[in-house]
Amino acid sequence: MIKDRLRLSNITFYGYHGVHEHEREFGRPMALDVELTLDLSEAGRTDNLEQGLDYSEVYKIVRETEAAGPYKLLEALAEAVARQLLAAFPQVREVLIRARKKEPSVGGWVEQAEVEITRTR
Repeated sequence: MIKDRLRLSNITFYGYHGVHEHEREFGRPMALDVELTLDLSEAGRTDNLEQGLDYSEVYKIVRETEAAGPYKLLEALAEAVARQLLAAFPQVREVLIRARKKEPSVGGWVEQAEVEITRTR
């Protein structure tokens, strides 16, 4: 069983997502973590990017998917990103996404809300 992981941590952006109109109008700082499970052994042996996964392509898909919103729920944003990454990279066996929103509108002080999902092929 392959346990190799590629992670992009704290992909940060200002997002206009949320259930409330003011969240979609004024936005909030947001961040995503992406963890991809795939076999990286050949890339490690050959030192060849073509045998691995280009981090910049992962980042590009995350940002394009986020920009395609707005999403009302963090769950919907995370699901869309996971779906796009699995579609783009057939060598990826599993995707874990953590989506965070700073200072969510919950009626009181909360530093951040976070959703974590895992999707497999």
